[in-house]
Amino acid sequence: MTQTLKSILFGSAILAAGENVTGEEDSHASSPDLAAAISSGLPKYVPKKGEPSGPKDKDSHVLPKAGAADPTISVLPTMTVTETRLPTDERILTYEGKAEKVVAAYMGDSDGLDRGVLNRFTLRQLWQKIPLLGRLPFVGTPGSMTNEERAYDRAGANDKLGRPVPSPNEPPN
Repeated sequence: MTQTLKSILFGSAILAAGENVTGEEDSHASSPDLAAAISSGLPKYVPKKGEPSGPKDKDSHVLPKAGAADPTISVLPTMTVTETRLPTDERILTYEGKAEKVVAAYMGDSDGLDRGVLNRFTLRQLWQKIPLLGRLPFVGTPGSMTNEERAYDRAGANDKLGRPVPSPNEPPN
């Protein structure tokens, strides 16, 4: 019981102390001398000449807020929501997905003559299929590239000038 009485008295003392603060003391958190010393080192505010201080033209279509007819209704400010663009294939696809797309464009069908018969497996791919030796790096001729590497090479990935190479399997735009 005494604990409840103490908390009530403490709360009323806080409320009473808050009512004694005047409006002038409420606006400044520091003394006038300290505020003058702080503001003396700061640059003075100069408004820009090109910008009007009133509402801007783009906000002129905003309707004024209606008077609060019902105090239980909250009126929020108007807001424009814009959608973001959908991500491109370059941002979504993994390396394997990008390689598959480039191989299909520059190397032809997977059951065609180049990919399906002649270059079904490269030496490097066959080397990696050997159980114990496949863990070692392939030491072969420098011309032994995987189908993905060949497709990227045909697409111009190794071209130092960065010239775009048209795909032989897709119609031109």
